[in-house]
Amino acid sequence: MKDNQQRIDLRSLIAQGWTTMFLLFAANLVMDLARCQVMDTCRPWAEHLGQGGLVVVTIVMMIYGVVPMLVRCVNLRFFRYVVVFQSIAVTLFYFVHEMTHLMAGDKPFGISHGLDILHHVIGVSVIVASILWAREAGGSEPASEAAYGLSPSLKS
Repeated sequence: MKDNQQRIDLRSLIAQGWTTMFLLFAANLVMDLARCQVMDTCRPWAEHLGQGGLVVVTIVMMIYGVVPMLVRCVNLRFFRYVVVFQSIAVTLFYFVHEMTHLMAGDKPFGISHGLDILHHVIGVSVIVASILWAREAGGSEPASEAAYGLSPSLKS
């Protein structure tokens, strides 16, 4: 029972971490838009993002939205490693993107980086929890439920 409880706790941590990272990502977008409106300098922001950037932002937001739900519903070993890869990729992408802005000098270090740093810390905790979840044994689900990768919490 304790192993099952630990798995559910890891999955909860992963799902909550992804949800929190999504909220931090959205908050950063809102803060950037508000800053450009207050400073009346939205043109550089719009030029940096561009049409391709809007597509990337939309895809990233879709990933942030769907991963927590899948983590709570799917328990396949292959999917667990997909979550590890996604967690690493999103956290690294976010970190590298922030570093490029810092090095270019177009986003000087300030209070807004608090949200970025919090995203990195949560991202690392999600990576660690995802790795632990991926390394766990298959679980104690009956064969029919395990075949579909359904979570034990969904069989009520």
